Amino acid sequence: MSKIDIGNLKITIIYDNKVWKQGLEPAWGFACLVEGLDKTLLFDTGGDGEILMRNMAKLGIKPGKVDAVFLSHEHWDHVGGLERFLKANPAVTVYLLSSFSGRFMKKLRACGARVMQIAEPIAIGKHALSTGQMGEALKEQALLIPTAGGLVVLTGCAHPGVVKIVTKAKAL
Repeated sequence: MSKIDIGNLKITIIYDNKVWKQGLEPAWGFACLVEGLDKTLLFDTGGDGEILMRNMAKLGIKPGKVDAVFLSHEHWDHVGGLERFLKANPAVTVYLLSSFSGRFMKKLRACGARVMQIAEPIAIGKHALSTGQMGEALKEQALLIPTAGGLVVLTGCAHPGVVKIVTKAKAL
């Protein structure tokens, strides 16, 4: 796994319950755009697809520039906007845990997405990787980005615990 220059990495919050930029709509949930890797990633999709798409438009983010979607876990406030996003960009690869429901995966495939089920740690392109499935009752994965300035760890809710996620990240 090659490290990227931290100066090339850009993470833009698209969806959150608190807005960082006037004009964005707040709502419960989370989504961000990760740029500067070999793939542009949408990390989670928030809870409402219409809000996700409006916030993307306000930030000048075109859905077609997203190469892949990385879903941290199967809670509505992290995956609720995906179906609407796939109407605008159905050709993406969606990285999700193998513990996601079969009904959810079937719906994604019907939208045209390529579904990549993750159980173990796996590379997400040349510059990022998934921790693989973590946690007992609440399954979650985190996105790890090795940079020259250190390791960047993106997590949805950190249900398995931040210490456990960071410990696994360091081991990987």
